[in-house]
Amino acid sequence: MLGLPRLVGAVATLPFEPQVEALKSGRDLTRSELSRLDSRWSIARRFTSSGEISAELAAIKMASADQLPERATTERRDLIGSAAELLRESLSEGPANAFAWARYAAALSEEGRPEAIDAWRMSVLTSPADRRLLLWRSQFALARVAQLAQIDRDLLDSQIRLAWRHDRDALLRFARRAKPAAVQILRAALVQRPEDAASFEQALR
Repeated sequence: MLGLPRLVGAVATLPFEPQVEALKSGRDLTRSELSRLDSRWSIARRFTSSGEISAELAAIKMASADQLPERATTERRDLIGSAAELLRESLSEGPANAFAWARYAAALSEEGRPEAIDAWRMSVLTSPADRRLLLWRSQFALARVAQLAQIDRDLLDSQIRLAWRHDRDALLRFARRAKPAAVQILRAALVQRPEDAASFEQALR
């Protein structure tokens, strides 16, 4: 009987796990898919206090916010605020969740809060080599480089080097549309390995 709530939560979400994994991999879902996910994960959350359920529901709400038109400012703000609260709940239970920290950083940034960098830093420190997060974390920090302390700059450099090692095509696509200042930071991060720096310059031509 004590295990029944967790079982109900698992049963409610199991058929939709592939879509949640797709969110983690950066694939866009349709609004109808996100609506179904939100409904199922909200039901599951009534039966279990699992931090993982809260984190995944937050991801669904943030993806839904991203699909709203620009004029829907109130609805977007409400979704982001709800996601931030869910993530605080999740991280209080399981602070080693790098995805939850990354999403919390994104939510705090949407709210204009400087603690977003602290959450980004925690995402890197809890799982520095997670391939699914390398490019996103590099882009996030590059967009806020003026807010970074020296330790954050060092972490950013390590994320860039790992992103180049594991998915150079994606990093190059970003570099080709990035501002010159961001490209200079990419260059500086790769200069420790001359072969990487040379490959980067060659590919950018």
